[in-house]
Amino acid sequence: MLRLIWPILVAFAAPVAADTLVVGNKVDDTVSFIDLMSGEEVARPASGRWPHELTLSPDGETVVVVSYRDETEVGRSLDLFDVGTAERTGVIDLSPAEAPHGILWVPGTESIVVVTQNPVNVLRVDIARREVIDALVTGEDDPHLITLSPDGLRLYVTNRGSNSVSVASIDPLEVVATWPAGDGAEAIALTPDGAELWVGNRKAETITVFDTRDGTVLRDLAVGFDPVRLAVSPDGALIAVADYSNARVVVLDATTGDQLAVVDLEAGAGISQPSHLGFSDDGAALFVSGQKAGVVAEYQSADWDLRRVLPAAAGADGQVISPILTKPRT
Repeated sequence: MLRLIWPILVAFAAPVAADTLVVGNKVDDTVSFIDLMSGEEVARPASGRWPHELTLSPDGETVVVVSYRDETEVGRSLDLFDVGTAERTGVIDLSPAEAPHGILWVPGTESIVVVTQNPVNVLRVDIARREVIDALVTGEDDPHLITLSPDGLRLYVTNRGSNSVSVASIDPLEVVATWPAGDGAEAIALTPDGAELWVGNRKAETITVFDTRDGTVLRDLAVGFDPVRLAVSPDGALIAVADYSNARVVVLDATTGDQLAVVDLEAGAGISQPSHLGFSDDGAALFVSGQKAGVVAEYQSADWDLRRVLPAAAGADGQVISPILTKPRT
């Protein structure tokens, strides 16, 4: 029944907020700008190849999108988009660094940090000047995703090939520690207070929880599935885990690691391969990207009911929410 009526949910769902959800469509090579008040996609401009991950400026006005890699081409650039107009305002060349992936804006600055592959592993890029201002070689294999401490002074990078986490300072970029994780370490999330780092180990089918003070392992949770992505609720109480193989989101208690809920993505939203997921700023909603379906599903965190399915495009993945409304093109 739910699969038959989800278009009606899109049309009649009560509005959440006058915000814009921005989604990178890595197969379509586009970026979707979705009005969260109406649930409509108002713009879908072209981007570089394979726009896997993206980040938002603190004022919500600028989105920076990576050009990652696919089977035929390796990206070496970042695209800048104005949220208000959905227009591409610039391209930053990262050469010789290649395959930019995990990316975050550094709080209180005009710069971002982005994970890359060969010959360097992390770049710091000044967005105003549109140039690389620092670079880091971690010495680890296949760096992929990144998160930042709340004060923006420390970054954490998962290394899929080395089964580890690189810990580095921001200014200057410098490795200060390397923590062993599980096989296929990829997903990463930090609690709002910065005290715990959660890492999803895809091949091991576990989640490792680190004490960020010294890298001590607080818990090693055997989840028994592929934890491709993690998201922490704004109040730090919940951990949402995207189960890539079984088309689910599993919700855990952040204090105990106990399972609180299981959300069936395929039955309601038609999502078979969840990728990125993230909470709204108030924690009332969880947005889950569906790569194959080319949509983003919105769930109510109060009861985990499907609220609506939002249109994106093939390969829907990384997402951010901006308070700036994108004006429909005329």
